[in-house]
Amino acid sequence: MDIREISKALPDLTLEELKQIEDASLEKSFFLHKITKGDVFIPREESLYLIVEGTALVYAYTDGDLEFNLEFGPGECVGQLGAFHQENMDFILRGMDSCTIVEIPIQKAMMKTNIHSLVSIYQRMLTAITQNLLKVLKSYGAKVNFSNEQYLLNFLISKGGSYTITSVEDLAQLLHIEMRTLQRVIRRVVDKKVIEKDNKTIKIIDMEAAEKIVRF
Repeated sequence: MDIREISKALPDLTLEELKQIEDASLEKSFFLHKITKGDVFIPREESLYLIVEGTALVYAYTDGDLEFNLEFGPGECVGQLGAFHQENMDFILRGMDSCTIVEIPIQKAMMKTNIHSLVSIYQRMLTAITQNLLKVLKSYGAKVNFSNEQYLLNFLISKGGSYTITSVEDLAQLLHIEMRTLQRVIRRVVDKKVIEKDNKTIKIIDMEAAEKIVRF
């Protein structure tokens, strides 16, 4: 990417930060990736990946065989933990419909630029780490405490009451619910007239009932 493309893709960067990138000859280490549904993208350990358009399913695997599946959208980023802590965690990104990602050479930037001129970048990275941690805690805390029915409804509530899926299989992976079990849960909640499924959109039609089920 040239410096103008970087500025367009990352409008929050200041002129000073852009100059630092240019002076360190880092602009050619920035890449724009476009992935569509079904595409699998494997990030590099030394880079940070910012989603600027669309959504992606992020699969994270640890040495202890733990697996985390989360949805990431515009403004969210993956890979920043590796800049601060060398933990063996593998990431895979898969597009949902279409997704545009900016690859940021964060480790090169840390070595070649003046840290004082990139303070805002580090602040944004730490904010993103905190947001991702809260995302994991909320998601898996709910998974432990809720039934599958409650977990599905809580997920829909967190999405504003409506969610368009790429496939039931994708949603099952995201929620860590076996696909046939999820299909039965959806049918059961549809029969209760709490949600409706229209093609690929699942929508809460009785928010009061949904919230009551989640609470109890």
